[in-house]
Amino acid sequence: MVSRELKSYIIRQLQTHSLEEIKNELTRIGWQEKDIQKTFDNIFKPISAIKIFFIVLLVFILLGAAYSYFFIISPVFVPKPELIKPEIEIPKAKSEILSPPNILEKTELFKSEHIKFLLNELGIYKLHNSPTGDPPRINFVISDIKKVYAIEVNNGEINVTEGAVSSPDIEIESNQNSLISIYEANETKKVVLDYYNKGLIKIDVVADVATLALKGYKSLYDYFGITGAASRNINLEKKDYLLAAAILLIVVLIFLTKFYSEK
Repeated sequence: MVSRELKSYIIRQLQTHSLEEIKNELTRIGWQEKDIQKTFDNIFKPISAIKIFFIVLLVFILLGAAYSYFFIISPVFVPKPELIKPEIEIPKAKSEILSPPNILEKTELFKSEHIKFLLNELGIYKLHNSPTGDPPRINFVISDIKKVYAIEVNNGEINVTEGAVSSPDIEIESNQNSLISIYEANETKKVVLDYYNKGLIKIDVVADVATLALKGYKSLYDYFGITGAASRNINLEKKDYLLAAAILLIVVLIFLTKFYSEK
């Protein structure tokens, strides 16, 4: 058995002396050579292959978890596209006669270019393709004028086209008056959250949680801060994202194991 006293002494002496000097000094003061060597072996014992494997595995797990979260689950390093804010043209004749709640009656004023700018402000540009290459798809519904727009995101570019997509990940619904109020507000996020909590903006989840997580929808979840009363409009829980992250991590580990086994 290795002497703790001897081991502590050697470790301290290693800071200022060579191994040979320490060994000579210990022999001089009466320590047996076999005890000295045994203590040296204990201090400098090589790490077993199994320990190296688990250390490497742990590093991969940590790197995989960090990559999965910061680049896939909740992207934080995506640069925001700089878009010029298009003006909303409200017909003069109507604006002079009608009060604000009625200005937008059956008239399409909030168009695709306005939707693109607003969604960009809401962080939709952070969404990305799933690992299988499936792009984020959103149906954007303006209920009072019965307009539906299909949204797809490719490499940070938000594409808006008229008509619905058949298999959206989520559906966002609001009315034109609310959308214009949000659009023209100085504090977009504050107004969005206020309207969201009042039910003037609704988000219906269509895809499963794993799909949403793998496309980066947690960035939308974080933006809205889904807690308390707000959760009535979007049924997502943090534990679901953790489950999706765990699934993704398992996929990453399987891939790495296969990759290194082929080396």
